[in-house]
Amino acid sequence: MGLSFDSEYESDMRLDDELGVKAFDLINGLYERELADLFWEFGEERYAKKFAREIVKAVRSHLTYSNNPDVWEKYTANPAKFFEKVWQLKEADCFVSNTLAVRLLKEAEIPCRFVAGHYVKEKNDENQAILHAGSGHAWLEVWDAIGNHWTRLDATPKGDPMIDEEEQEK
Repeated sequence: MGLSFDSEYESDMRLDDELGVKAFDLINGLYERELADLFWEFGEERYAKKFAREIVKAVRSHLTYSNNPDVWEKYTANPAKFFEKVWQLKEADCFVSNTLAVRLLKEAEIPCRFVAGHYVKEKNDENQAILHAGSGHAWLEVWDAIGNHWTRLDATPKGDPMIDEEEQEK
């Protein structure tokens, strides 16, 4: 019983012999995805949010803001190569850049979700939000297992006229 790096034996890692399953049994009996889920659930990955922020920052800095329909046609010409084409052409709006970031986060097994709504900058005389096609915006949220809440992140490249870039950097 216990933990040791000094000798070779079937990894036990139980602090209580009556628990039944050894680490050796889990490692050799579970599929990779099941192990990843187990590590995520019980490993309390303290750096997941930091990793997510760095991935989002890399996407944002790699891309240039654009909502050019000609570029969109190139992206959608071959759906199987969509993300590869985005990375190659380096142009994206909020929807494309945050979709790319979510894809990368999912591949890194970081729990996240894509969110779309409106970024409200204009209000009428009654202090009500004015929503229109130009106020649409997309961002993403990452699950913070330590804080037990969703954290908003935004991979939109600099230059989106609807975004407060200082707020985005927070």
